[in-house]
Amino acid sequence: MCVFYDNTYLSKFKDNTEDKLIDDLYELGNQVVIEGMKLGQNIPTQIKLYKGLLQQMANRRKENKGIWRDNHKLIVSSIGALLKLNQYREDELICILKSKLKR
Repeated sequence: MCVFYDNTYLSKFKDNTEDKLIDDLYELGNQVVIEGMKLGQNIPTQIKLYKGLLQQMANRRKENKGIWRDNHKLIVSSIGALLKLNQYREDELICILKSKLKR
């Protein structure tokens, strides 16, 4: 699964099945939204925060700067949260590529 924001490739993640990737993405997004609410962040504030983080990462890519390993989980968490909050459709932010099996 490759994740994009602002038409910019941010990161990729591997798993066994497409369904598991999508389920994990939504579950992680759900957890992030709930945690934000526990911290007193309302939904509009959370949306702004997730979009801001993703825009920062997209800007780093556009400037040919790397994205740190720790930020990959933040990226996928933010994507999952925005999907969960109905800010985007899956096809706007993720692309699942089938890998070829070696025999």
